[in-house]
Amino acid sequence: MAALKIIARALLFSALILVTPAALLLAVVAETSRGSAAGYLALGWVATGVLAVAGWARAAVVGVVASTCGVAVLLFTVPPAEAPDGVIHSTPIPFRLSQLVPEIDQVKVGLALAPRVDRFIDPLQARRVARLVLPTYRTLGTEDRRSALAFGYDQVFGGKERTEHMYWTSTSTRTGGPALIFLHGSAGNFLAYPALLSRLDVPVVCPTSGFGLYLDRAATADTVARARRFAVETLGADPDRVFLAALSQGGQGATQVAHDDPSLRGVVLISAVVDEAAMAAWSGPDVLLLHGAMDRRISKSYAEAAVAALSTSTASVSARYWPTEDHFLLYAQPTEVVDAIRSWMAARD
Repeated sequence: MAALKIIARALLFSALILVTPAALLLAVVAETSRGSAAGYLALGWVATGVLAVAGWARAAVVGVVASTCGVAVLLFTVPPAEAPDGVIHSTPIPFRLSQLVPEIDQVKVGLALAPRVDRFIDPLQARRVARLVLPTYRTLGTEDRRSALAFGYDQVFGGKERTEHMYWTSTSTRTGGPALIFLHGSAGNFLAYPALLSRLDVPVVCPTSGFGLYLDRAATADTVARARRFAVETLGADPDRVFLAALSQGGQGATQVAHDDPSLRGVVLISAVVDEAAMAAWSGPDVLLLHGAMDRRISKSYAEAAVAALSTSTASVSARYWPTEDHFLLYAQPTEVVDAIRSWMAARD
């Protein structure tokens, strides 16, 4: 019995340290009722554990019943695996506990924590990013959708990068036209990406690559090939007019896949990391590089070196730098970025 008490207290102490801060933060910053409820329920479970260890058995029983009922309600109201009708479509997303919290609230928690865990993001920048990205989420009805960020959590906790999931847009009715495949950056395939890129008015396919580390070159090649088949066979794109785009860490995967694939019509790199060996041996398609000159994570000099590495290739290389923008260029200047991509694609259409 004494051993059980010691174990219970150890578990409670761990919960107090690990769960309480995150649950409290979620309860405070959540924008949706589901997110707030999840935060308060997590706090309720911790409080119930405190009551139980303190010997308040009846109060603990009440807490268990109330918390269990609350969790049951959240589980019952998790959105379906299929995405609702709209501009942004999704293959089915399986249930994970993270689906209890809508993606907009996960993003708000992540931005609140970012200055403490990411040396490239300070509190001022985190608040700026929130002002830029949250309006997009508010138009998407994320409370009615499951989040593909669950695949990223799977990979972090031992899962694989390779998944079958993808988002796609269907704003264009043009059959046989161009299409764009977009590789997300690290932290996962955010719903904001297809939302912003839907302004292109061509089919955009956003496959999910786990957390977005792109450590498995074969998995990345398979992901791009699958997205390409989908764009052609399902969305009606011309197989000879498929473009590949990538953001941040996604550029690592994109340059590895595209450097020797001239069948792609072009590659767009947005605030992107690149595979330096692939750039030096480039025999692939034309490249458009879009970058914020104030990017602290991926410097302008790094981007310029990537452009210079392509100077010996036969590909046409175009670069545009925004002098006052940082790593969150896509969020800060979505219209200008999309217009730049559209014009560049049209010149190769």
